[in-house]
Amino acid sequence: MTQDAHGRLFYNVNNSQLLGDLTPPNYMSRHRTYPSTAGLNLFVAADQSVHTLRMNTAVNRGYLPEVLDDRGHLHVFASSCSPLIYRGDHFPTGLSGNAFVCDPAANLVKRNILHTGPLHLSAEPAHPDREFLASTDERFRPVALTHGPDGALWLLDMYRGIAQYGMFMTDYLRKETLRRGLDQGIHQGRLYRIGHESGGRRTPTQMSRRPPTEWVQLLDHNDGWLRQTAQRLLIQQGDQKMLDALLRFMERATTSVGLEHALWTIEGLLMSVEPASLEASPSGPIPIVSSVHALGSRPFSQRVWKACLGAMEHPDPMVQTAAIRVCESLARSSQSRAEDMMKQFREIAWHASEDVLFQIILTLGNLPAPGNRALMAELALEASKHWLLREALISGLEGFEWDFISQLNESKDLPSSSKGLQHLLHSLAEATASQSDGVDLGHLIKYLVDRSTSWNDADAALLDGLDRYFRAHSRGPRLLTQSPFPAKKDDLPWNPALQSIHHRLSPWISWPGHPHYATALEKAAKTRNERMEDASMASHAEAYQMVCAGCHGSRGEGLKNQAPPLHQADWVLGSKDRLIRIALHGAQGPIHVGGQLYQSPDILSEMPPLSVLENEVLASILTYIRQAWGHASDPIDSNEVSRVRAVTAGRQTPWTEKELLSIP
Repeated sequence: MTQDAHGRLFYNVNNSQLLGDLTPPNYMSRHRTYPSTAGLNLFVAADQSVHTLRMNTAVNRGYLPEVLDDRGHLHVFASSCSPLIYRGDHFPTGLSGNAFVCDPAANLVKRNILHTGPLHLSAEPAHPDREFLASTDERFRPVALTHGPDGALWLLDMYRGIAQYGMFMTDYLRKETLRRGLDQGIHQGRLYRIGHESGGRRTPTQMSRRPPTEWVQLLDHNDGWLRQTAQRLLIQQGDQKMLDALLRFMERATTSVGLEHALWTIEGLLMSVEPASLEASPSGPIPIVSSVHALGSRPFSQRVWKACLGAMEHPDPMVQTAAIRVCESLARSSQSRAEDMMKQFREIAWHASEDVLFQIILTLGNLPAPGNRALMAELALEASKHWLLREALISGLEGFEWDFISQLNESKDLPSSSKGLQHLLHSLAEATASQSDGVDLGHLIKYLVDRSTSWNDADAALLDGLDRYFRAHSRGPRLLTQSPFPAKKDDLPWNPALQSIHHRLSPWISWPGHPHYATALEKAAKTRNERMEDASMASHAEAYQMVCAGCHGSRGEGLKNQAPPLHQADWVLGSKDRLIRIALHGAQGPIHVGGQLYQSPDILSEMPPLSVLENEVLASILTYIRQAWGHASDPIDSNEVSRVRAVTAGRQTPWTEKELLSIP
């Protein structure tokens, strides 16, 4: 993982060389029942091609036809790793901000030119027909890139014949490795300094020998290593007397990135861990920070607050964004500061760039309610114009979706014909339905029933949102506290909108007095009791999180560039024999899940086999995914795994969709 000069995160997976986030992920995931990945895990580099200088047959899936070309060369990334956004000052300015990516399987390092814009990240290869660095030596295994204190690029070469996690090594690669002796000759790694012929050599700065006042001045340096190291040392030293020096620096900083570092340093100096998040240990308290709520701020002057607040008016959107996030941290326990922020937002939001508006909406979701929701409603129409802004708005409304819908409906300035507004209402209805408490859901359905005589496009969007959520997620009637309409359809006055509401929603809801309410209540209680009584679910969940969540997500939602969803997937809930085979030997795409086609590069080309896991562990994981997230399929025991393992003992390749569908 790496970051650019503005702190945005970039990372990769084997077959996708550069992914990135427009915002810290804790914002979009804060809505526990309606988490979003909007603005996260973006395909920054769409081009996955590589240009190797030698044959690359010693790769894990070299036997698959799409992995190697006719010459035996890799033609796409197979094991991309250690991306680095170059922020040094040794190379010519044209390379600053470029993204460098290693692929040890292909014996090369690629250079990409990064493009940024409002709510946009993309990259393209710097050289369309060659690489920044490539080798004919098969043992050249570049595995890590970093900035050096001299401004140059430093590369770690593992230098060995084989670099593969043993748990996932295929029989093909094992045989290829032994046949050619690639397992021999280890402990020969080396470190390279990559420089430019015009750059010369800069003597590294002895940072620890410099006074803290000079660290402050280095926040504006051209070299990112010096800026970041100066920031780190100032925060680690923890001397709040340096706040005055930082404020003076902000008044005369010559670069936007210097201002960003000053803001981040102020935040770091003032942040503290709440006492409840400190865990005792023999060596002293250890901070356990699992969310922003574990953080507080130390006392600071009004001068500091005004400087950070004033930075929101800077002409550079990246400085504004940094200032908003820092002020959010400093205002976490102060109502008056939160009010200062919302007042400032009203001044800048209407002429802000999309990047800044995105951050304003994200931050509003963390400011105290109900004051924040009034401004969120004011910004709703503007936010509805871009899907990222819509998702940002909803992420901060957990538990208040129906209240917000009501607030929007009371506004006379929101045109129901606006497509963006319809998309926003559609998603708000889904988020309302995601709440376990049926009270707000009942309010929303009753609202639609009352609106049926004056139906418009906004009402239709709300109904579509509820219908979509129920079809995708419901595994039984949702319990309401009262009837939104008479239970018998014949009792309803003939009204096309009302009949549509009843037809689309009645299969998914029940309430006291409904003919099937007792059955629905009994089923809900049984499911709840089964979850509470099953003490083994915790161990099942732990095994799943360790082995599978990295690709399929902690809630089985699937992760872009990694793997399709498990939630509501027929492959999970259906045939045990198919599911066990997938776990033992893996599966390769393309594959349909929930009616949608998944294939590379949207996901990894294949799921690796888990046959090295013991039968009990596999059974635990498979039972968990069949019974978690509202699923209610039968468990799988270790004997069933053992039986399928014996039947398929000779299998060496992952299953295709066609093969799996032939298994009952």
